[in-house]
Amino acid sequence: IIFSNRLGPNYLFAPTLNTFPHPSPYPHGDPSPPPSIPCTKVGPAPPFAMASTPTAPLSSSEEELLSMDLSRLRGRCEALGLLPAGTPSVLRNRLRKSTAATAGPLAPVLPDASAPTKAEPSEAIADLPPVFPTVAGYRAFRATLRGSRVGLVPTMGCLHEGHLELVRLCATHCDHVVVSIFVNPAQFAPHEDFDAYPRQLQADLKALAGTGVSTVVFAPSSKEMYPQACPDHPTLPLKTLPASYVDVERFVAGKAEAMSRKGFFSGVATVCTKLFNIVQPDVVVFGKKDRLQCFVIQQIVSSLNMPIEVVLAETFREPSGLAMSSRNKYLTPALAESAAGIYKAMCSGRELYRSGELSVQNIIEHVSSGLNVIPTLKIVYVVLSDPHTMTDYGVSDSLPAGAGAILSLAVTVGDPSTGGTVTRLIDNLDL
Repeated sequence: IIFSNRLGPNYLFAPTLNTFPHPSPYPHGDPSPPPSIPCTKVGPAPPFAMASTPTAPLSSSEEELLSMDLSRLRGRCEALGLLPAGTPSVLRNRLRKSTAATAGPLAPVLPDASAPTKAEPSEAIADLPPVFPTVAGYRAFRATLRGSRVGLVPTMGCLHEGHLELVRLCATHCDHVVVSIFVNPAQFAPHEDFDAYPRQLQADLKALAGTGVSTVVFAPSSKEMYPQACPDHPTLPLKTLPASYVDVERFVAGKAEAMSRKGFFSGVATVCTKLFNIVQPDVVVFGKKDRLQCFVIQQIVSSLNMPIEVVLAETFREPSGLAMSSRNKYLTPALAESAAGIYKAMCSGRELYRSGELSVQNIIEHVSSGLNVIPTLKIVYVVLSDPHTMTDYGVSDSLPAGAGAILSLAVTVGDPSTGGTVTRLIDNLDL
């Protein structure tokens, strides 16, 4: 039974037969529903008998809002096993007709500017997550979720199965999942692949729709996120940055990944802080493949007193062991096959550590020897870090016995001399 109230929340009542032990569906009488909640009482009529009642067509804004509601409703129903996957259009048509028959046309509660954009032709929009391209639009939607627990999965798009697993994990921690899709210019150096970074919003929306999780997408433009330009700054790579930003360079100073990507972590910290302020999540989910980035996010949330739970997921890998990454799209099949050796080299280093080896130099040399046999691969760095502070150990150090460590590396694969693309890959492993 669907109770649809356009001025308040929607409710789904999905009882079992044991819920109604009395002859009447109302064990304590037959109270009239509040006048603000249009509903249909249970009676002898067959289910959805109102579907044959002629109804007025919905406007485009009403259709978008209804599609957004149904997307959330469908995810809840499928999660509870109440609906088989792949039946959204049936539910959509039935609910649309029954709602219009009992309550008349729906009155949108969001202004036109905040309505989700159509990502596909109108006949397919109910199957895809709603997309909010503006901060104002998303905030108007967020205001309708007061009292609910909201989760955020920040991404740069080009979603792979690892991203989708993060979405599924996020759904177990909250009532509503928001996925941000934004290729952040603030974390790319001028010589890096900002322009070439794969962008495929339509494919991303379809991938999200296939997770069985009801999601909302926040997909702003660079101008929407950084409306004011600022002068060059030594630790920030682009000019199109806000005059105010989050500088974490002192925190990451001396760490291998930060030294190989100047300004990267301030760019990440700035965009994540902005996303947290816009989305207002109760929980955020990140994957551990970008380990130092995860640590930076945890420090930001803690030091700036953000009321956000940070959930970290293990790195998702291809069957070959290669860590899933959007940049894997750059790899030819041959390079992807050879890059699987990265994980094998790391596992070899872990086995050496677990055999009792504590010399940082010996472990790094052992891992490096496994990497150097991979064709076209060049090592950027291999380091061991303290798992609690992410401080890199020196090559002359010995690891504290029983304390553990994180083995991290960055490499490039590809041969530019043959016209191929050189791809930078990172990975890490807990020893």
